[in-house]
Amino acid sequence: MSMTGRIVRHEGKLCVLYESVNFSEPTMTRMWWVIERTTGNPYTADRPKEGDIAQSQNSGDWRTIDPVTNRSTGSVYIDGKKQAEHVDRVPVPLPKVRKGIETRWYMGRWEKLLKNGWVAA
Repeated sequence: MSMTGRIVRHEGKLCVLYESVNFSEPTMTRMWWVIERTTGNPYTADRPKEGDIAQSQNSGDWRTIDPVTNRSTGSVYIDGKKQAEHVDRVPVPLPKVRKGIETRWYMGRWEKLLKNGWVAA
């Protein structure tokens, strides 16, 4: 299964940020892996940059894509054997719903109870 993240700067280092929602509780886990090296697209002058989408390929290689043009910018490498440089868990806030509406966290998302049943909040 491929993971999708994005290239960001964290504590001064260029990293791949991967975010994952917890299915059983309203939290998101965020993991930053430091980029060891980058390779540009061999067919264009493009190179991986901050803001690009990163898709894992295998043991540390991530293909990078410009989110605006949807074109490949190359690839980045993180040491796939290392732990993430930084990991944190952040709460997923409850979206605004009318007062008195019952809500729940179910299978990785907030839901609200309406007359026709549970729907995404």
